[in-house]
Amino acid sequence: MEWLKCVKDFVTVVEEKSFSRAAARQNTTASALSKHIKWLEKELGATLLRRSTRKLSLTEMGEILYAKASHLLTEWDDIKSELLQNNRTAQGHLYVGIPHWFEMKSFMEIVPPFLKKYPDVRLEVFTGIQPFSGTEVDFDLFIARDDVLTEQDNLHRYPLFTIHRHLYAAPEYLKTRPKIKSLHDLLQHNCLYNRVFDHEGMWKFSEDSLHVKGNFTSDNAKAVLDMALAGQGIVYFSDFLVEEYVKERKLERILPQYHSDPAAICVFRRDSRYLPHITKTLIQHLQNHFKNK
Repeated sequence: MEWLKCVKDFVTVVEEKSFSRAAARQNTTASALSKHIKWLEKELGATLLRRSTRKLSLTEMGEILYAKASHLLTEWDDIKSELLQNNRTAQGHLYVGIPHWFEMKSFMEIVPPFLKKYPDVRLEVFTGIQPFSGTEVDFDLFIARDDVLTEQDNLHRYPLFTIHRHLYAAPEYLKTRPKIKSLHDLLQHNCLYNRVFDHEGMWKFSEDSLHVKGNFTSDNAKAVLDMALAGQGIVYFSDFLVEEYVKERKLERILPQYHSDPAAICVFRRDSRYLPHITKTLIQHLQNHFKNK
């Protein structure tokens, strides 16, 4: 007799607390289930169920078998589901959260080729929402700096790339302002900052820090960057967000010896034993995109 089949029947009887209900769920007969459980008891040399006209109850051996078998059967079902999904193309609905600064450039470069390759996938992208913070949106994935979610211990992290921040300003701004030779010279300048990363204007460098002031601040990285491009002041920005403007000479790096500690950008998902194929596919697409950069 098949061992796995008999164990599954035993678990079903325990969950339903009835041979007749378990038989209906398994599309078989109560007598067949009884026969399977008796075979298990013979194999194990122990009684698993106490049967009476009023109720079923587990013996000590039955409790041990149920606790271990129910967990393993769930694992097996997850494995089976994942393998079946891997045989199919990615499809379904994904809710993805991204910060404003990531929206500016990187993610919008990634989405078109992904959806072209997987036309049966639907993406809903949300920006500027605090991840996994009790919002109405139940994210499948969220992209953020690793240090933003340090208090969340129930998340899986998948590293994408590492960033550094440097100081930048438009050439037209620098031409009309005092020369910048040291970090403290910034106190004579209009410093534009992002309230999310630079609380109360505190710029933290790998070996120093400075409390800066300016006439513009925002929680939207694009707004801060646009002000810098318009020649309105100095920004402390991630290099990968401004590289094209540096190449076009719309921005210049200043005081290059001052930079942030490296920060890891990761894609996060809630801790779960089962990773849906569609979610796994997008994570791999993101990692491959940045690996080739």
